[in-house]
Amino acid sequence: MATTTEPHPSDNNNNTNDDTGSSSSRIALAADQEQQEWSQLMNHMAVTLDPKEYVQTFWQQGTRPDGRLFSQARATSIQKGILSHNNNSNNHVWGSALVTMGDTRVMAATTAAIGQATQQQTSATTTGGGVCGDVIVTLSLPSGESDATSRTVAPLEAYLQRLLDETLSLEQLSLAAYKDAFLEQQQQQQHSLSASGGKKHHAMNSINWNLQALRLHVTIQILHHAGNLWDATLLAAVAALQDTTLPDSPRCFVWDARRGRLALANAWDKSQRRQPPPKKLPRKPFQLPTLPIPLTLGLWWNKGNNNNNNNNNQNDGVGTETNPVVWMTDPTRLEEESGWLPSALTVVLNGTNSNNNQDEMELVSLEYSGYHALRMEQDVLLALHMAQARAQEIAVLLK
Repeated sequence: MATTTEPHPSDNNNNTNDDTGSSSSRIALAADQEQQEWSQLMNHMAVTLDPKEYVQTFWQQGTRPDGRLFSQARATSIQKGILSHNNNSNNHVWGSALVTMGDTRVMAATTAAIGQATQQQTSATTTGGGVCGDVIVTLSLPSGESDATSRTVAPLEAYLQRLLDETLSLEQLSLAAYKDAFLEQQQQQQHSLSASGGKKHHAMNSINWNLQALRLHVTIQILHHAGNLWDATLLAAVAALQDTTLPDSPRCFVWDARRGRLALANAWDKSQRRQPPPKKLPRKPFQLPTLPIPLTLGLWWNKGNNNNNNNNNQNDGVGTETNPVVWMTDPTRLEEESGWLPSALTVVLNGTNSNNNQDEMELVSLEYSGYHALRMEQDVLLALHMAQARAQEIAVLLK
């Protein structure tokens, strides 16, 4: 016999209360979501219509549009080896890295070829007069970038090229060290060919090893530009070079008889009917005697506290108590393009000794663009102090 249970009247009241409470929660959530969407819309309109006024409103309140302090850099991450390193591919990658600074994303990769050696002058990273290879930097922007951004490619590329030329030890790219081992290897192969009736490579002895060197190509691709490309691109290049490995055996090279030149074993030509190189060739890490770590600061000439000055008493840019100079660490693209940062200072320190005392960190480069005069004690020394703290942080990520 089936039985049924009649609902208690209090159960209906509880259900009614639950429905009312959930309905109120849904209304509150919808109202919060609508408020957020309205706030985002208003912020977007303010940025689009008057980005200069929008940025200054935050700055005068002691904060920034993204919520950071003036001296605070964006969250940074560095990933090495993001591209596969295939030694048997004709267009293989020798090193790669992805750098993310806030919404700015930059990827760098290194490839190599055999080229003509150069004579490097004496510098902090060489013993002087050595036979060297070279490093070529290429910078690319994402499609659809503005003309103003495109005009920054050439000076940024030149800056990266000069900085790497000054800090890298290019003598390790010379092939002279492989001469004796390579010739011994080729002689053994030729004796084997002679015993089996094969044909000798008569051109081997004509190679001038002092004129042979590796040429590293550092290709930097800006995936998303959200400000401070100077720091992001340099860090990406440095991280990719840290991830780069060089040939560590004469087996990494072959004689291209058809073209009459030395070639990398990974670029073997099928038309010569030679066996492909082994899957794993001996490699060694590319050494960086200097670890350049940058910090870019935008200079804001705060006129908000100088309303009493007339046109005949304009501030000369040095800064006064009523018109201070404020450094904006790691500026975003919105801040850079707002027009409030007419000057910028990039400090590059050597992060190789970051485990030691901060005061011992070596200054690698000091790049300044703008028309404001800098004060040594108040401005430059403050920038150096901030750069040291940043170098300590980034050196940990590069390890």
